Amino acid sequence: DDLVSFKSDPLLITKPEQEWEIRSGDEWRWNEGPFVLKHHGKYYLMFSANFYASRDYSVGYAVAETPTGPFVKAAHNPVLVSPNPEISGPGHNSVTASPDGKELFIVYHIHTDPQKPSGDRQVCIDRMGFREDGSLYVEGPTNTPQPMPSG
Repeated sequence: DDLVSFKSDPLLITKPEQEWEIRSGDEWRWNEGPFVLKHHGKYYLMFSANFYASRDYSVGYAVAETPTGPFVKAAHNPVLVSPNPEISGPGHNSVTASPDGKELFIVYHIHTDPQKPSGDRQVCIDRMGFREDGSLYVEGPTNTPQPMPSG
């Protein structure tokens, strides 16, 4: 109630366990940049993993029935990863809807210079959504202008 005290002990929600999360070696292993959205009664926790200054930095997600979990990571993680040598390290995302609420967009950053991934970042926006089975997908990463959102 005082906005500075915790009402409970910290709760571990997720940690690096999948191969893509630990690819960069023994150091720099954590999940970061969480973003939670609710879809059809389930909580989708999106997060970034792997070394932030690596081209392997990517976005994955996990799903739970409650906001505190337990969260189960998607088997097809990461959902935002770059096989394109021109795009490096997509990560640290948020999600927003189109003005009419009919489309979802993921907002994230990539490394400005793929040859110097610890340098500057640029912001990218791509469409995303949910398949009928509840799995999340992203139409990206891209680093080119995209069509305007609906509404």
